[in-house]
Amino acid sequence: MKVLMVVASLNPEWGGPVKVVKHSVEQLVKNGVDVTIFSPISRNEKKSIVFPEGVDVRLFKRSLLSNFWTGFSFSFIKLLKQEIRNFDIVHVHELWHFPHFLASRLSIKYNIPFVITVHGALSSFALQLKSFKKKIFGNLFEKEFFRKASGIQAITKTEIAQIKQFEPGSKIKLIFNGIPENDVSVKEGENNLLDIYPEIINKRVALYLGRIDRIKGLDILVESFSIVSAEFDNFMLVIAGPDFGYKKALTRMIKERKIEDKVIFTGTLSGKLKSDAFNNSDVFVLPSHSEAFSIAVLEAIYSKLPVIISRECNFPEIEEINAGILIYPDSSSLTEALRSILHEKNYKSNMGEKGRDFVMNNYTWEKIVFNLLNWYKSIKKNEKNRS
Repeated sequence: MKVLMVVASLNPEWGGPVKVVKHSVEQLVKNGVDVTIFSPISRNEKKSIVFPEGVDVRLFKRSLLSNFWTGFSFSFIKLLKQEIRNFDIVHVHELWHFPHFLASRLSIKYNIPFVITVHGALSSFALQLKSFKKKIFGNLFEKEFFRKASGIQAITKTEIAQIKQFEPGSKIKLIFNGIPENDVSVKEGENNLLDIYPEIINKRVALYLGRIDRIKGLDILVESFSIVSAEFDNFMLVIAGPDFGYKKALTRMIKERKIEDKVIFTGTLSGKLKSDAFNNSDVFVLPSHSEAFSIAVLEAIYSKLPVIISRECNFPEIEEINAGILIYPDSSSLTEALRSILHEKNYKSNMGEKGRDFVMNNYTWEKIVFNLLNWYKSIKKNEKNRS
C-alpha cells in the first residue's frame, strides 16, 4: 500500500502534528506501508526538519504567497499534480493551509481516496482565530472536502462532536494520538539540563512544554505561579518551547509580578534535555484554552510526572486514573491545583506509576498504528468494491 502524507510543516516548532506524523509513519513503514511525505519548507529551515526513518520526504520551497496562505508553493503544485495518482491513499493533516486545499482538491478530481486529520482545528477557540476567512473557506471548500473524503480522523471524543457540527455528512473515525515507546534518544556527550540551568537544582519545578502562544493559557500560568511562588520560596517555573509571538507579552507580565528570578525560558527542548526537564520537574502544567490532544501531556505522564491540565485538553482519563488534576482555564482553578500538588508529599510517586502504565497500555504508536493501518485497508477495500 502506498500512502502520501501531506503536511503544512515538518519543523518540530510547528507543534504536535509534526510528532504525530513522524512517529505514526515510522510505525506504518515497519508494518509494510510505503509512505511518502510532501511538505513545504522555508529558507534556512532544513536543519530543523524532522526526517522520519524509512520514509521518502519531499520538501518544497514556500513562495512569498505563503505569507498570505500558509504553505503555498509552486513546486508543490507541480509535483503533486504529477504524482498524486501514484498513491493508494492520501492522508492530509490539519485544515485551512494550502497543501491541505490542493491535496484534497486533486484527490477529488482524480478519484483518489483521501482522509483528513483535523488536529483540533474545529474547536470553538480555534475557529474564532481568523474566523471570517475560515467561514468563507469552510463554506466554499472545506465542507465539501469533509463530505467527499473517505474518512475524517478525530483524535478525541470531543472532536467527533465538533466534526459533526461542522459537516454532518462526514465519515468519522476515532483514532487517538500516541507516543513511541522509549521515546527519548540520548546522544553521547549531550548536555544535562541541570548543567545549563543549575538554578533549578533542589527546587520544586512546574514545567510547561509547548509553543509560547496565547491559546496555551500561559497568562493564567504566570498569574497563578506568581501567587503560589510567594507561598513556596523554592518553587520555580520552566517554560520550554518556541515563541509563536507571545513571549514579549508574557515577559512583561513576569516583570510586572517581579518573579523574573523564578521563571526560566529554555527555548525548544529535545532528546535528553527534554527528558531531563520531565525528570527534574514536580508537575507538568497546561492550562490551554483549546487543545486537540497534547503529545506533551502524554510524554509527561509517561515520564511519571503528575499533570495539571485544563478540561479543554480533552483528556478526562487523567482524573479517573489519578494521574493529575483537571482544571478550568482560569487562575483560581490553577492556583488551587498547584497548592494541592505542592502540599501533597507523596503525590509524585502516587500518581506517576499509574499514569505511566495507562499510557503504555493505551497510547503508544506501537499499538495505535494497527487502528490506522486497518482504517487504510478498509478504505482501500471499499474503493475496490465500488469500482
